[in-house]
Amino acid sequence: MKLDATLIAAFGRQYEARTAAGEILLCVPRGKKSVFACGDHVKVAVTGPGQGVIEKLEERRSLLYRSDAWRQKLIAANATQVVLVVATEPSFSDEFLSRCLCAAESQQLKVLIVLNKADLAAGLASSRALLAPFAALGYPILELSALGDVASGALEASENADGTGILLSVAHSPDRVLELAFFDSDGLLLA
Repeated sequence: MKLDATLIAAFGRQYEARTAAGEILLCVPRGKKSVFACGDHVKVAVTGPGQGVIEKLEERRSLLYRSDAWRQKLIAANATQVVLVVATEPSFSDEFLSRCLCAAESQQLKVLIVLNKADLAAGLASSRALLAPFAALGYPILELSALGDVASGALEASENADGTGILLSVAHSPDRVLELAFFDSDGLLLA
């Protein structure tokens, strides 16, 4: 019997899949090549208690990936929104932020840019200056601080979400993406 499921975590060639009934299965793909990403909707066959095999990949609405000259790494599928988090300290790469925005735009995803650590006055002016061109292009920018009133800002960000969202923390260089998290349409953390 094949079950509908969503991939919520990836560990090499093993995936955690949440079935429509809410059961979590540890699944492997058939064959040697893995073409799956977190967020993919799949058909799985149960092979034992808590285990399964991925039988079929359903059509994707979107796919984010990174690649170099030798290989491609799938990051997330079926997202509807990307939240890009940058901070005043350490400073961030506006070039890398631009690349993330291009990837989101190519998949027609909504974007929210979050400037974290807005309470650190030393880097705030330069961070705002780096983000000014993005604001001029119409990208919403939300400033947050753990020391300030973040509840209203977080609520505003969640109200803008529809479908599956991705939170991508952008570091000061493309080599160091700090965090990647996936949320479903109910705002529940997937992975």
